[in-house]
Amino acid sequence: MKRTIRLFALIMISAICASRAYAEKHIVYSMGDFTDGAQTFLCADRVNVRSAPSLKGSEVIANLPYGHAIRIVKKSVERLSQNGFTANWYQIQFKEKGAQKTGYAWGGFFSYAHGVAKIDSTQVLFVSGLKHRGSDGRYFAEIAALSGGRTISRIVYAPIYTDVSGTGEFGYSVYGTMHDGRKLSGVKGIIELKFEYPACAYANGSMFFVFDGKRLIEACSAVTVSEAGVFHMGTVCLFPNQKGGRPDRIVCTRKDEDFDEEKKEYVLKGTTVTVYQWDGTRFFEEKK
Repeated sequence: MKRTIRLFALIMISAICASRAYAEKHIVYSMGDFTDGAQTFLCADRVNVRSAPSLKGSEVIANLPYGHAIRIVKKSVERLSQNGFTANWYQIQFKEKGAQKTGYAWGGFFSYAHGVAKIDSTQVLFVSGLKHRGSDGRYFAEIAALSGGRTISRIVYAPIYTDVSGTGEFGYSVYGTMHDGRKLSGVKGIIELKFEYPACAYANGSMFFVFDGKRLIEACSAVTVSEAGVFHMGTVCLFPNQKGGRPDRIVCTRKDEDFDEEKKEYVLKGTTVTVYQWDGTRFFEEKK
């Protein structure tokens, strides 16, 4: 009974700390919802903005392109299922032909994380959002690089996600961070997308994408999964510009730990090191 109480306390403390961290990061997409007042961008093309949060009985007041800036006013209670998943409608503000307008759009078309970087004197916008959910339950998302209203590159990837609850909802918090090339040859910038869900047994972590000025390339992921008092699995990725880093390589070290009831601590069970070599055009796993 005492052990159960201790575990419950640890889980509650972790959840409170995580919630505070979310608040400090000002995440656009928090626990499966877009935040009121947040600015984001469209992650789909020719998006219809409607006079009401419904496909029926509403007028299309605008049709907006990929990467168009929008501001979230508030979430609507109405929901829509398409592309294999369900999301809420949102009231949004946007500019069209210099005029400020307000309407409703489906949240499944919005970017849940974005960033801006100056690449070779050109400002590049990076956006990323959900695209569809397959029949096997897996989500797929897209990340794109845009400049001057033109799409430079975009790729599809599988975001970090665990459907432990069985609901199929993508209830994570997501945010993006921009980095320089971290001494990878020819890389102009690195986009880190971090996925967080404050509960045991859910996968959390970061995905890294490199941009060479023309193409986006998925690099690697650093995933952590924990079950309080049972196990912990965590991966750390080391880049060339960091202490101990290797030229044109990303070294990802995974550590697996089990909780020892007698010692009352986590004990290392195994370590796996994977090296991703960058040849200037792609990453490939280095042979051991």
